[in-house]
Amino acid sequence: MLIKKTIFAIILNILFGGVGYLYIKERKPLAIFLIAVTVYELIRNMIVATSPAIHIDPFAIHTLPMLSLFGSIPGIILLTVMAVDVYFLVKRQSSKK
Repeated sequence: MLIKKTIFAIILNILFGGVGYLYIKERKPLAIFLIAVTVYELIRNMIVATSPAIHIDPFAIHTLPMLSLFGSIPGIILLTVMAVDVYFLVKRQSSKK
């Protein structure tokens, strides 16, 4: 159960930042911040993709908003740190039970 919950929370954080934290019911202020940033990135991507006045740069539209927070390499580092954090939070939850 620990592995399933951890992997599902990590996948949720990768697809839509912060939802994995809400799934494991930990770090709610951080989760709300990450969700707000992800929604902002999605709205920005939609505006860039649909606006004829803006020249579409291939690097301007991101498929995973969490990777576009600080560029691709820092985004990957951020996702890795969040994955380790989720693992230890779930491990702590299971040890309390």
